[in-house]
Amino acid sequence: MTDQKSRFDLYQLFSVPFGRQNIGDVSELTNLVKQEKFFETSNKDGFITEETQLLHKDKYRKYLDLIENKLNNFLSSIGVDTENFNFYITGSWGTKHQKGNYAPQHKHKNSLISGCLYLQTDEKSGDINFVNLQNNLFPSTFDVGIKNTNPLNAEVMTFTPNNSDLYFFPSHLQHYVNPSNSSNDRYMIAFNSFVRGHFKEPTSSLKLERSKDYD
Repeated sequence: MTDQKSRFDLYQLFSVPFGRQNIGDVSELTNLVKQEKFFETSNKDGFITEETQLLHKDKYRKYLDLIENKLNNFLSSIGVDTENFNFYITGSWGTKHQKGNYAPQHKHKNSLISGCLYLQTDEKSGDINFVNLQNNLFPSTFDVGIKNTNPLNAEVMTFTPNNSDLYFFPSHLQHYVNPSNSSNDRYMIAFNSFVRGHFKEPTSSLKLERSKDYD
């Protein structure tokens, strides 16, 4: 019999919200993205679309509405007031990774919540990794052996995406993608978002409106 006095109640305090959902068939969207004009990045790690407002083009409108709806549902599920405050996509672009391409560690600036939708990928296309910079157990300068990696002690959390996987994460969360070992090109849409609403505080009231550029 377990001694109740010897047990600890474990809590994950101040965890980072992260969402993943498979949204089903995206073949039509994949074909649209493949028709876009891509250019190679300056450090030659992959290709991105010339269009950085991809989802705001008329032919993508239904996908913009879908992702914004999923975004607000995700935030509502973690307790954010999405009735008085509405989150919307501010920028979106397509990416293409060929064999050997990768994404270096980075974050998304001038955004609150970012995300990505995987259109064409396989198990060799490169995992996506999220980096813990909070030092929530031990400082990074002190190397304590970890026997069982879990969200309470991990420095990096890794996911292998599937076709149609939609990810949401705070824009400040550092992440990177491993080099692709696949002979098939990987296609994805990445996006950023911001919020509109009236933030009412006695001495710091703020009203943010959605620009007509995003309608």
